[in-house]
Amino acid sequence: MNDIELRAAEEQFEEEHHDARKDKPEKAVRIYNDSPLLAPVDIYCMNCKKDYKRVAVKRHGIDRGKFRGVYYTVCPQDHKVLREITDKRRDPYIKNSVLLNKEWRQIKGDFKGQEGYEEKWGKMEREEKDLVQEKKLRDNFIKKYV
Repeated sequence: MNDIELRAAEEQFEEEHHDARKDKPEKAVRIYNDSPLLAPVDIYCMNCKKDYKRVAVKRHGIDRGKFRGVYYTVCPQDHKVLREITDKRRDPYIKNSVLLNKEWRQIKGDFKGQEGYEEKWGKMEREEKDLVQEKKLRDNFIKKYV
C-alpha cells in the first residue's frame, strides 16, 4: 500500500468510526459559556454565617478531571466566596443559605397536605434524610479509622 492509499484508508476509518459526541462541548462548558462574565449573585459566607448580594466574576478550571465553572467574589469582610455555575449540587449557597432555606420551608408549608405533595416533596424529604444519615455515617467512619 502506498502513502496515498494508506492516507485514504485512514480517512475512511475515521469517518466510519467518528464519534459526533466529541464535537459537542460538554454541558458544563456550554452552561459556563452562556453565563455572563460579571453577574449579581446571592452568596452565603461560611465565615460570617450571613447571606449577601454581591457582584461576582466567573472563573473556571479542572477539578477531578471535570470542567468546573464558578462565580468568585468576596463578602463585605473580604472572605472568599464561590457560587457554582456548572454543578449546582455542590453550590454552598443552596446548602447553607438561611434566607433560601427559609423560603423553601415556607413554600413546602404552603403545599403540605395538598394533592401530589407526598409524591414530590415527601420523596425528596426522605432522600434528603437518607443522604444526611449516610454523610454522618461516612464522617464517623473517617474519624474512627482515618
